[in-house]
Amino acid sequence: MWAPLAPQRRIPVSTSQEDEREDLNTDTIGSSNMGPFPRRVLERLLDFVPLADLPSMAQCSRAWKELVYNEDVWERRWHRLGWKPLASLPDPLLDSPPVKVKPKPKPAPRPRTHHIVDLLADLDWDAPADVAGMERPCYARVVRAYEALRPFVLSLLTEPSTSSSKLFTLTRDIPEQCTLLCMLARFCSDVARGIPSPKMQDEETIVNKVRQATVYLETELRSAYMTEDAHLVEARASQASQDVEKAESSIQTMARGAWQLRMAAWALGSQPDDVSELPYMAQLHRLGGYVIADAHILSRPLLNTRVPYNPQDCMPAQHAENLPMDPYCGFVEHLYAVLTQENDMIVRVFPAEQPVAPALVERVAHTLLADYLATLLQCARQVSEELYLEWFVQSLSHMQRLSTLPGLEAETVQTILSQVWHKHLPDYLHAEREWMKQLLKEACDRWLGNLESMLESWENESNTVVVPPSAAEKRSFMSTFKDALVTPAVSTRITPVSKSLEQIRAKRQGMSPRLSSESTLASGGNAGYMGVGDAPDVWGDDDDNEEGAPTLLAPLEPTDTVSARQETLSPSSGSKPWQMSSLLNLATAVELIDIARLSLQRLETLKECSASLQEPVRKAMIDVVVALFASLNDEHMKPGFVTAREQIGSYSPAKHDRTQPGGNAADHVGPLLLFFELVHIGDTIQQMGQVFFDRLGPRLLGKMDFTNAAVREKRRFENDLDEQVASGLSAGVELLVHQMEHIVLTHQHPRDYYPESEAAIDITTPTQACAECCATLQVYCDLLAACADKAVLDVFYEEIGFRLYTVLCKHLKRQIISLTGGFQVICDLNHYFQFIEGLRQPSITARFAALKRMGSLYIVSEPKELAKMVQDPTLSHGMMRPEEMYEFLRARCDFKTIESNIDAEMYGIKIREDCVIV
Repeated sequence: MWAPLAPQRRIPVSTSQEDEREDLNTDTIGSSNMGPFPRRVLERLLDFVPLADLPSMAQCSRAWKELVYNEDVWERRWHRLGWKPLASLPDPLLDSPPVKVKPKPKPAPRPRTHHIVDLLADLDWDAPADVAGMERPCYARVVRAYEALRPFVLSLLTEPSTSSSKLFTLTRDIPEQCTLLCMLARFCSDVARGIPSPKMQDEETIVNKVRQATVYLETELRSAYMTEDAHLVEARASQASQDVEKAESSIQTMARGAWQLRMAAWALGSQPDDVSELPYMAQLHRLGGYVIADAHILSRPLLNTRVPYNPQDCMPAQHAENLPMDPYCGFVEHLYAVLTQENDMIVRVFPAEQPVAPALVERVAHTLLADYLATLLQCARQVSEELYLEWFVQSLSHMQRLSTLPGLEAETVQTILSQVWHKHLPDYLHAEREWMKQLLKEACDRWLGNLESMLESWENESNTVVVPPSAAEKRSFMSTFKDALVTPAVSTRITPVSKSLEQIRAKRQGMSPRLSSESTLASGGNAGYMGVGDAPDVWGDDDDNEEGAPTLLAPLEPTDTVSARQETLSPSSGSKPWQMSSLLNLATAVELIDIARLSLQRLETLKECSASLQEPVRKAMIDVVVALFASLNDEHMKPGFVTAREQIGSYSPAKHDRTQPGGNAADHVGPLLLFFELVHIGDTIQQMGQVFFDRLGPRLLGKMDFTNAAVREKRRFENDLDEQVASGLSAGVELLVHQMEHIVLTHQHPRDYYPESEAAIDITTPTQACAECCATLQVYCDLLAACADKAVLDVFYEEIGFRLYTVLCKHLKRQIISLTGGFQVICDLNHYFQFIEGLRQPSITARFAALKRMGSLYIVSEPKELAKMVQDPTLSHGMMRPEEMYEFLRARCDFKTIESNIDAEMYGIKIREDCVIV
């Protein structure tokens, strides 16, 4: 069975426990909890009780009485009231700061008694000791302030108009009126809780009256400001310094009074939240107390008079080469001078906490500067798209002069300026992309337009031997290219877009004469490697470097030297545009990088001007890099390599064979020779792109990973280049094999291996066909070694060696070889072996070593010995079977004579013994 618990007393009632009860009450009232609530919670609740209701709260219980009479509660009320000394309302008690007295020591506990405690004793109300005494200074001041402010509230309620209330009749001093109104607003608000009280029960009406008084006082302040501002203008015009100081002092008093009025609005419930993300004019209004600041900004002469600068003056003359920056710089300096003067006055007049100076700059930027910029960009766009792009960047860059305005942080001014340019930013970024893509396309189309003439000339011209560049020349060229990219380039071209490309071409042609004679330009030039042997003179003469070397991407000034070089590069100078290295050249690649560099230069300038522009500009920079590599890949590299492969595939060795003996063997396969030069140029363009990309780096393109579009496009360019080279090499191998077959078939004289009996032969030198075949292969192997890595070389060498081995085997089996000619065969095979041995491919070297030893079959006359040699596996080191060795024997001129003897030795067939003729 469950038995109920007996009730137990929670408060001790025996006389023996009276001391414990006393201790408990003391702790509860002093610092511990009061019932289920912490003491601090109850004190917080008292802050929401009107002043007139606090005595009623004190009569609820002894605990509440102790809380209400606690000086900490009244000290908080006093501070929230925010009393300020007033000349029109003097009070010694209120004007002097309260001095908090030390609390009295805790009384000794009462002696223990043995009678039972009366539980109703808590309902007794003991009057507080010395309520009005100075032992409670904050309480006394709150009561006195209540008595002093109550008549002003009653006056607002009873007077017919706000201006006739006691608030405005007690004193005519505007600063005192502002101070008194702020205290009155706090008194009537939830901050100090002075209402409701007797005769002041309508809280909403009282608050509205206080707000009307605030509006009325702000109107008075604005009118007084306009009067003093007019006096200030007159004083400055008459250069009366004392009057200027007096007027500024009056404006300062009114400005600080208006700034103080914001506390009244805040107390009545309109305190703003975080305003740091708002525009500065919005911040000025949201913070309150802006009546004088707003009037001051709107009355500035800079915003109300005509600026003596016209955007039309910034437009260039018809044949001007540079942007006319002087008019715009004058406009910037005018703004800087006027705003500096205005900011100096703002610092002297307005409170430092009020954002008047940023608001003024923002107002100037969004009105005066915005209109000027819109007109400037519109006029520039009517001239050319490039002029529009240049002015967009240059205008913001030069306007950064305002970031050094005194009294303002540079970041603040940059943020304000970026807001003006940000309105035009999408249009600019679109125009920047389209401009760059148009120039890239024009450069590639111009280059592609010459391909047809190149191909037509190919059939009518003989090929010229091209000497490949050395590794040192290539390193020197790339070193110069890297140095050229270090110096920043700023475009100042102002001609229409249709002429921009021609200017870039003209500037790029400002190279050394030696370079011009060896370079391949899109407009037509001799084949070669862009003159890497003249790397020190790539970007200009030594005279040009005295005052700073012209950079790769900087526009070069038109000089007599440039004109002379243009004549050197003209088609009339004897250049041959048909050469295949013109299908892919460094001049076009430099031109494309130049165009992208100019775009990136402008975008980087924007990116550095303001943090708010960084992200959209960074995305545009990535688009520029993507467009550059896409143009290099799809519109320049691929068409060149495709055309080269077509030329290789359509090449006929017999059609292009030499009519006269002698000469360089490399002339036999012109397309293949020039294709290797094309690979050289493609490899250099890839390295140029890598250097250019590395110069940009993560600072401009962001994180360098696979998610970055620029990184992906660059990798696609590199992969496609490798594929194009590999595909071209595959076609080149086929062409080279056909050339080898053609040489050994047509250039091998029938009497080379079957000389007449009286003819004298020189077995120390190979035949013409052998020498030409090895020389041709050596030329292309050397060219490939300079532009491919070891893995590609090994594959190419092994394929060439294997195909040459097959061609030679077929060729020897078709020949008629005598014993004397056999020595010539051995000489040729030794020459082939020496060439293959130089390739350092063990598998192919072993095959040619076996082929070389196989040549001894043609100098042995004894059939038995020949049969043993055929059956001896050591002769070929296992590379050839006896059946294959037997096939080579058939090329002997006496094979029919010795065939039966060889067969008898090899297979044991003897016609006389094993066959019977019937």
